[in-house]
Amino acid sequence: VTIDVNEKAATEVLYILTAKMSYNGETATLPYERRVPKFQELTYAEYATKEKGDAVVVKGIVVGILSKAAGDTVDGLFLHTPEGGFYIYGVANTDVTPMTEYKLGQEVRASGTMDIYNGTLEVKDAVCEILNATPVAYEAVDYTEAFKNAADATLEAIGAPQAMLVTLKDVTISDIEQTREFVGTYQ
Repeated sequence: VTIDVNEKAATEVLYILTAKMSYNGETATLPYERRVPKFQELTYAEYATKEKGDAVVVKGIVVGILSKAAGDTVDGLFLHTPEGGFYIYGVANTDVTPMTEYKLGQEVRASGTMDIYNGTLEVKDAVCEILNATPVAYEAVDYTEAFKNAADATLEAIGAPQAMLVTLKDVTISDIEQTREFVGTYQ
């Protein structure tokens, strides 16, 4: 039996499947309650509050593409919004939309599972949909003041731009071992 349910419904969809079983002349039924949550694209702020394993739907402008065919270890996307960025780890539907169809500047929606890997928020194993195939211009967000004023390098302090295109002006960045220092403007 195939049940066709609108996964993008504006309200929650509740339905009951009833299994009818017969054996040696006896019949029994067993109902299963099913729920399809209402379709909701999350803002970066809403996304950042989700727990590992939660279903999430996000959208943004493609500012980075990873492709196994190009030698990367995963098919993935970096989606940019002015509020925060989304790292899509593992595009799940490359058989439908090959990675070669994704272009910088396209608007893409990703539906997957929230994951946190080494402090990085990710949308894991996402089904991605190109919403606007015509690339649009996008600009880096000036993140200089937030970066300069951050007390530390935690997700809470400066995590929003983890997959965004940002500009940092007149800041000093040192590597973990403090063996090199870079000063200047970065984009």
